[in-house]
Amino acid sequence: MSNDNMEPSNSNMSIDAVPQWLRAMLELQQQQIADMHATQQRQYEEIQRLSQGTHAIPTSTESNTKVPKERL
Repeated sequence: MSNDNMEPSNSNMSIDAVPQWLRAMLELQQQQIADMHATQQRQYEEIQRLSQGTHAIPTSTESNTKVPKERL
């Protein structure tokens, strides 16, 4: 099986040859991927911020909330 169709070797093919509906679909998909990436980046930063906050400031009641080993 040849990969000739997969390679961008047809440099004489113009973007105008792509149907408008396909261009619109690809642009929409590209925007959706960008939105997903931005959402994931915000979630990652929020998780990092929250996890740093819990490790940076230990509370005085933290030792009181641990279950003694004999109760486990």
